[in-house]
Amino acid sequence: MKKYILSLLALLVMFLSPTVVLASSASASVSASNTVMLGNTVKVTVNLTSSSLIGSWQVSLNYDKNYLSLTSSTAEGGGTYMVNSSSTGTKSKSYTFTFKTLKSGSTKVSIGSAQLYDYNTMGNMSMSLGSKTISIKTKAEIEASYSDNANLKSLSVGSYELTPAFSKGTLEYTVEVENDVENVTISASKEDGNASVSGTGDVALLEGSNRFEIVVTAQKGNTQKYVLNIIRKELEPVPVEVDGKEYILVRNVKAMPEYVGYELTTVGYKDYDIPALVNKTIDYTIVGLKDDDGNIKMYKFEKGEVSEEYIELKNGNSIITPIKLEEDELFSGTYELGDLSSTVKYDAYKVSDDYKILYALDINTGEKNYYLYNAKDGSFMIYDGSIEKINNETLEKYKYVIFGLIGICGLFLLIILFRRPKTKGEKLSRKEKKELKKKLKEEKRKDQEAEVLEEESEEDEETEEEASEDFEEEIEEEPEEEKELTKTVKVPIESERKEEIEIDEETEEVDEKEEKPAKKTREQKRLEKEEAKRKKKEEKAAKKKTNEFDW
Repeated sequence: MKKYILSLLALLVMFLSPTVVLASSASASVSASNTVMLGNTVKVTVNLTSSSLIGSWQVSLNYDKNYLSLTSSTAEGGGTYMVNSSSTGTKSKSYTFTFKTLKSGSTKVSIGSAQLYDYNTMGNMSMSLGSKTISIKTKAEIEASYSDNANLKSLSVGSYELTPAFSKGTLEYTVEVENDVENVTISASKEDGNASVSGTGDVALLEGSNRFEIVVTAQKGNTQKYVLNIIRKELEPVPVEVDGKEYILVRNVKAMPEYVGYELTTVGYKDYDIPALVNKTIDYTIVGLKDDDGNIKMYKFEKGEVSEEYIELKNGNSIITPIKLEEDELFSGTYELGDLSSTVKYDAYKVSDDYKILYALDINTGEKNYYLYNAKDGSFMIYDGSIEKINNETLEKYKYVIFGLIGICGLFLLIILFRRPKTKGEKLSRKEKKELKKKLKEEKRKDQEAEVLEEESEEDEETEEEASEDFEEEIEEEPEEEKELTKTVKVPIESERKEEIEIDEETEEVDEKEEKPAKKTREQKRLEKEEAKRKKKEEKAAKKKTNEFDW
C-alpha cells in the first residue's frame, strides 16, 4: 500500500513539476527527375529524416492530377498518405511513388502536411517541408534541348607529351615512347557532361606506329573522333626491300603472329638477331615484315635472305602453302597462267573463272601435290588428273540451257525460211489489220448512209411525182366534167345549134385520142424509173460483195 502511494506521488510530481522540453527538428524532402518525356513515368521519392529518433509520423504528398497519375506507391495505404510508427525509433524513412505523365508543362510535387513525433519525448518535431518541380516535355522538345557538344576538354597519354599540344579543335596527335614501353594509359575528359567518351584506358603497344581512336558522342547523337598515333621506338630498325618496296624487320617477339606447326626461333640477318618461326616438317623459316602503316606480314627466310611472301590456305584441318609451279605439259599447253585469286597473287593455271590448279605443300605432311582450288569459297582438294571431269560437270550443269538456246535459234530459223510471202492486201501486222478493218467499217458506214439518203431522196421524188400526176389527173378530169355538163345543157337546145354540138363532140374525140398517147408516155417514164432503181440496187449489191471479198 505504501509503495502504491509513493508511486502516485512520483507521478504527480512529474506532471506538476515545471519541466523544459527542447523540441527536435526533422525534414520531409521530395526528389525526382528535373525533366520527363510526356507519356513516360517519373519516380518521386519522399525522405523523412531527423537527427533525433522518430517515433511516429503522419505525412501527406500533394500533386496535380491534371499532369500526373499515380500508378504505384510504397505508402502504407498504397496512396499518398504516409502514416506509421517505429517501436525502436528511426532517424530516416523513405517512400517511393511512381507517376505517369499526362500532359506537357511544369508541375510541382510537394509535402502537404507532416507531423513527426520524437521517440524519446513524444514531442511534435519542428518540420522543414520540401517540394520538387518537374518539367514534362514532348520528345521533340526534349531532343531540341539536347546538346550537340562533342568536344574533349582534355586528352593525355600518361605523362608523355602530345604533339601538337592539346586543343579541342585539333583532332590528331602524335606521342613517341621508348622501346621498353609496352603499355600506356589514354585519358580524356568531355567538355559537356551529357556527352560520352570511348577509346580510353590501358592499351598495349607494338613496335612502330600504333593508332588509337577516341570517339566523343554528344547528347544529340553526333560524334567526333580524335586520333592518337603512339610510336614505340624500334630497336635499331632493320630495313628490308622486297619487290621494290621498303619494310622493317619485326624484332619484337611479342609482335610475331602464331602459326600451326611453327615454333619460335632466332635467325641472323646482317649482324642482327631476328625472331623467326620455323616448321621442321617442311623445313620452312619465316620472318615478320612491317610496312609504313604498321601492318605485319610473314615472308620466307631462305639462305640468310628474305625472299617471297608466305601464304597459307586453310580448308578445315588441311593447311597448304603454294609453291612455284613445276613444268607440266598437261597444264602449260592447255591452260592460261594467272593469279590464284584477286587477293592471293600466286601463279596458278586457270581452268575457269571459279577453278584454278596450283602446286602446293601440305604443312602437316610435307607432301607436294597439285590442288584444285575454288576461288569462290577458298576450298581446295588434291587434283586427281582428270580435267575432263571438271569440264563434263560444267557441261552437264549448263547443257539444258545450251540445248534450249539452240532450239530457240532453230525455231526462229524455220520461221524465217518457211514464212509465207506477203501478198497484196495481206495484213502485215496486228496493228495494220486493225487499221484496215477500221477503214473498211468506216467506208461501209458511209455507203450505208449514202444509200439511206439516196433512198429518201428517191422516195421524196416519187412522192412529188405522184402528187404532180394526181394534180394533172385532177386537172384532166375537170374538162371532162365540164364536157358532160355541156352535153347535158346543150341537149335541149334549139335545132339551129346542133351543128355546134356535133362539132364539140368531134373536138372532144380528137382530144381524147391525143390524151391517150400522153398517158402512155408517163407510164413508160415510171417504168423506166423503176428499172433504173432496180439497176442501181443491183450495182450496190455487187459493190458490197466486192468489198466483202476484198476484206
